[in-house]
Amino acid sequence: MNGVRQQAIRHQPPLKRFGERTLAVLLSVGIHLFFAFIMWAGVSFHFSSQQPLVAPTTVQATVVDISDLLAQRQVQQDKINEANRAAREKREAEELHKELMERQRRQREQAERARRERTDAERQEQQRLAEEARQRAAEAERQLADLRAQREQARREREAEERRLQELEQQRLAEAEQQIKDLEQQRMQQLLAEEQAREAASERSSLMAEYVFAIRARVTGNWLRPPTAQPGLKCRIRVNQIPGGEVISATVISPCNADETVRRSITNAVLRSQPLPYQGFESVFEREIAFSFSYDG
Repeated sequence: MNGVRQQAIRHQPPLKRFGERTLAVLLSVGIHLFFAFIMWAGVSFHFSSQQPLVAPTTVQATVVDISDLLAQRQVQQDKINEANRAAREKREAEELHKELMERQRRQREQAERARRERTDAERQEQQRLAEEARQRAAEAERQLADLRAQREQARREREAEERRLQELEQQRLAEAEQQIKDLEQQRMQQLLAEEQAREAASERSSLMAEYVFAIRARVTGNWLRPPTAQPGLKCRIRVNQIPGGEVISATVISPCNADETVRRSITNAVLRSQPLPYQGFESVFEREIAFSFSYDG
């Protein structure tokens, strides 16, 4: 109970505690004065009831005795007050010590709380810095990935462009080659046409023409067309023979737009056609004769 009261007193403002202490001292002095008055009144009543009225000198002696009593009482009261003051000062010192200890405890708690808050703040700051570092690293990785993707895209586009240019170059070369082939084919066709025109004119104008036409017809009839033979085939054939139409040799000569397989098929057709036409053409017979072979599909 006293501990609760002291704690309540300790938490009171200093001015209020000073007023309460002053009131307690005044109350204590008043009580002592009251008891002194009671004692003084009792003594006065005792003297007045047993003795007659005395001269002023007797009354003065009685007053002197009361003063001594009061002085003794005052000395006792002073001792009591001094003891109370000492006790009060001790309590106040204890209260001040407790208050100081409490203040130091609160300061320690505040310092510990501030330290924890500071530690939490530092930890949060470290976490924030770590998160920022992670985000920066992620951003750098993303930018690096974007750069790699851009480089890869540029490489693919460059390779595609190179392939396109190569295809264009190949197409251009193929077109140029085809143009050259077309020009050559046109030149050969022109030469063959001219030759055919000369041969046709000669054949129409003479028996030789009929003779050559008969040979060509027989060879064409015995020709086994290979798969590579294409319409527009034009070749010159030179044949060595003996009277009676027996073939000694057959050779494909220029101009000829056939491949080797087709050329062999033509010479084989000449060999299969022997004996070549002879009867009726004895007068125009020649051991070496050349004629044109063609296939128009």
